[in-house]
Amino acid sequence: MKRNLLSKFSFSFAFAALLLGSLNINAQSQRMVFVEEFTQASCPPCETSTPQLNATLIANEDKVVQIRYQTSWPGVDPMNADNQADVQTRVDYYGVTGVPSVLVDGFVPSGPVFPELITQANIDGSYNSGAPISVSVDHVLADNLATGTVTVTLTNDGATAYDLANDKLRVAFVEEIISWDSPPGSTSIVDFEYVMKNFLTTAAGQDVGMIMPGASMMIDFTDVDVPSTSYDLRNLAVVAWVQNDDDRSVVNGGVSHAKAVDSATDLSIAALGSAAGGLCDYDYNAMAVVSTSGLDAENVSVDFVLNGSVQATESVSGVIADGQTATVDFGTVQLAPGNNTVEYVLSSSTADVTPRNNQTTPVQIGKASVPMDQILEDIESTEIGARPTNMLGNLPNLGLMGIAVNSAAFGDVGSFGAFGESENALMINFWNWNPANIDAVGTIDVLTQHNVTESSTLTFDHAFTTWGGSNDRLEMQVSTDCGETFTTVWDKSGSNLATAAELNENNAYFIASSGDWVSNEVDLSAYAGSDIIVRMKMTSAWGDMLYVDNIEVKAVTNTNKLEATVSSISPNPARDFALIDLSLEEASAINIQVVDQVGRLVSTQSYGVQNGTTQISLDTNDMPAGLYNVIINVDADAITRKLVVID
Repeated sequence: MKRNLLSKFSFSFAFAALLLGSLNINAQSQRMVFVEEFTQASCPPCETSTPQLNATLIANEDKVVQIRYQTSWPGVDPMNADNQADVQTRVDYYGVTGVPSVLVDGFVPSGPVFPELITQANIDGSYNSGAPISVSVDHVLADNLATGTVTVTLTNDGATAYDLANDKLRVAFVEEIISWDSPPGSTSIVDFEYVMKNFLTTAAGQDVGMIMPGASMMIDFTDVDVPSTSYDLRNLAVVAWVQNDDDRSVVNGGVSHAKAVDSATDLSIAALGSAAGGLCDYDYNAMAVVSTSGLDAENVSVDFVLNGSVQATESVSGVIADGQTATVDFGTVQLAPGNNTVEYVLSSSTADVTPRNNQTTPVQIGKASVPMDQILEDIESTEIGARPTNMLGNLPNLGLMGIAVNSAAFGDVGSFGAFGESENALMINFWNWNPANIDAVGTIDVLTQHNVTESSTLTFDHAFTTWGGSNDRLEMQVSTDCGETFTTVWDKSGSNLATAAELNENNAYFIASSGDWVSNEVDLSAYAGSDIIVRMKMTSAWGDMLYVDNIEVKAVTNTNKLEATVSSISPNPARDFALIDLSLEEASAINIQVVDQVGRLVSTQSYGVQNGTTQISLDTNDMPAGLYNVIINVDADAITRKLVVID
């Protein structure tokens, strides 16, 4: 196996056995084995361990209470995205550092060798140890399936009082099975069991008091919201357990399994909308189709959501009969340059067993910006963990893919951009990109169009190393027809792409230092007179990390002259205006373009012919707060400067 992602954290299972043995002095209740797994849809080892774990738990389903936490690493997992906060709280609670990780009654079990994770002996040892209290759970969903009631009963069957002063009760909704039509991550796994949805008590739990001998304590959760992220409410269950936060030991647990749901239907929505061909065609035909299975659906309406805001709402006339569909047409919408996120959300007065299907998966549709003479994509203004807003990714379903990273993401290793001269860089995750499971090819388009002259060049910096001699490949491509076709202008792979020596250490991927970077330059004179779009094309051979920074297209003539032309821009940040000091060697026509971070032209201001040392005022009063590129055109040449505008 290439790399081991098993957890590095551990607890003393011997201590746990000793503790359970001491509890057995007054143990009158049957202990249920409480199993927690931290897993991930893009975890390569989980592909082997999960089937074995499931087989063991299914064989002991009358002895086990289980809950699975879908983590955010090592890659993408949409089930983690449904509730990142509660998962992270449990990760921090145990100090989990890798997946897959399994705990029994709050402790890492002794004995298993990967990929077992848990043995029959672990289950039998826990089940036969007894417990001071029993935990029973029941739940009922309301007719509208939007709320429910949960009752947890703690019973002391012993002869002495049981003080739970140091214990916390935790109660959570879980989905007993989530089945995908295709893998939601980078592995082949499509079925996920007992996925935690959310806590009714919060992940920190709630206090529990004294329970006298032979007495029961009943805790009711009434009118609680049913998780809107549930994939199928027919699989919704409730798990409860009592846990000692001092030593993490689980006293006992219980489960209320999923129940039949009556008087409901299965509503779903799918996007039919399509964008006009090419990155320069801004029309989008907004359409969606609603389908139902079960009861007739009444009062159905659909929201068209663009970039997080509802643009329009359309109602379906009448009812949608069982097994029928209805198409909702919002007409033609104009998209903006840069990335546009499109989704559709439906609502109905009819109870729906699949609320997660009421919203389409957000789709990004990229459109090109106006042509510019000089553009620098230096990744500095991009939020860490995100992709630049003017870059469109067509990439495998992997986390950490084509995103901005900085030093903090790797434990504060120093300035992380190219040659250690900037903070951010773009990371391509060949490390987790296994072409045996997913498409080996991906692309990232820079949506800003570049106006090419006879002296234009494409420059960029990169850092990379292979893993086991892997032949990972990076191509830089250009398109002169706004993304319809692309031509490769730079192409390196394997050892020719590598800029540093291999690591080949288990669990240690390549983190670029300042000396690991190289600069690259491509002559674009063959495309003079054209407006081009630049694309990065990656082909994975499951190697190590690739980092890219400072993607730039510019004309090289008069660069030195222009560098001295603009002596300052102040104030910066600016509120109402910015003053630009110019030193012109000869009379020149001055024109300024202001472009936002997705390549949209915000302002054009002309200043006629200027000469010598002069100062011009750039009006920023009507510009929204943000970071801008100020393109100062001096006759036929141009230079770009950064400007921050504040409210």
